[in-house]
Amino acid sequence: MTQEHWLFLLGIALMLGLLLAFTLNHRPQSKAYRWTQRIFWSLVFLQGCSMAGWLGVNAVNLAITAALGIPGGCTLLVLSLI
Repeated sequence: MTQEHWLFLLGIALMLGLLLAFTLNHRPQSKAYRWTQRIFWSLVFLQGCSMAGWLGVNAVNLAITAALGIPGGCTLLVLSLI
């Protein structure tokens, strides 16, 4: 594997480690914890849409999907397919 592959794997490990540390150090029902969950699941939704070729991942799409949830994500998806 090349150096870029190792750096990519290191970035993934670092992100997972930070998420684990955040999860273990916060109360499960705090506002920061809930917003982190919403942003994470919005990013997962947008990554899936991006892999299918429907909707790209950018800051605006992430903000709309995180703020509005599933209805916002579906609305963005419909608007991108029109």
